[in-house]
Amino acid sequence: MARFLITMLPANDLGLPTRMVPIARALADRGHEVAVFNPAPAPSRLIAEAGLINLPMPARPMPAPAFDLTSVAEGWDVEHFFAGLYTSEEYVRDATAVYVDLLALLSSIRQARCRIHASLRRCLGRPERIEEGVRAQGVKSR
Repeated sequence: MARFLITMLPANDLGLPTRMVPIARALADRGHEVAVFNPAPAPSRLIAEAGLINLPMPARPMPAPAFDLTSVAEGWDVEHFFAGLYTSEEYVRDATAVYVDLLALLSSIRQARCRIHASLRRCLGRPERIEEGVRAQGVKSR
């Protein structure tokens, strides 16, 4: 199965999340590994209610916008919009670094989940050891 990372601008509105979360949920229901990124409060709740993994904001701060919102708003198509948005090479490099950090975070979460699953497989048939195996991986039980 494939792995998907659904990203959105971390804005506290539900416009894009209400369209993206059902797609992410459908992919997960088909057996794909899906993670979503929108740490804002309202989208986070929607993502959690859908039973999806929502990645937190990376430790690296988002770069300050290096574009003129007026020129971006006047974009007549997607290419013109992005041409107004990504005018500074430094901004593009800094923004890309945040997404690289996000992918590294996703990888570390996936590795932790694999360690937990390995512990659970070792404990199969011995339910009393499942909690012990989960604790050994440093995961707090609910």
